[in-house]
Amino acid sequence: MARIQEGRLLTSLAIGLTVAILFTSLLVVVKETTPSVMQWLATTFSHHWIGHGILTLLVFALSTLITYPLAKASISPEKSLWVLTSVTTVGVLIILGFFIIE
Repeated sequence: MARIQEGRLLTSLAIGLTVAILFTSLLVVVKETTPSVMQWLATTFSHHWIGHGILTLLVFALSTLITYPLAKASISPEKSLWVLTSVTTVGVLIILGFFIIE
């Protein structure tokens, strides 16, 4: 039983991290293209990067908490690492591509 719960936790953490990586990458682009978003983050959180970090942590936590009860099957640690590496690469390419084009 504990093994199943560990697998569900790993799966939900991987999903949460995947969503958070994509969110933070896209938020960088939105902040750079929409000054009002940058200003709102700076005003609300005293600095836009602090707000960026807090929002990313919230997205990670909420995604993990929401998907934990829904995770029926567990993902292997190897597959989890592969997925996270791939998503991180996509996130880097989103930011890099934006700044090359911009």
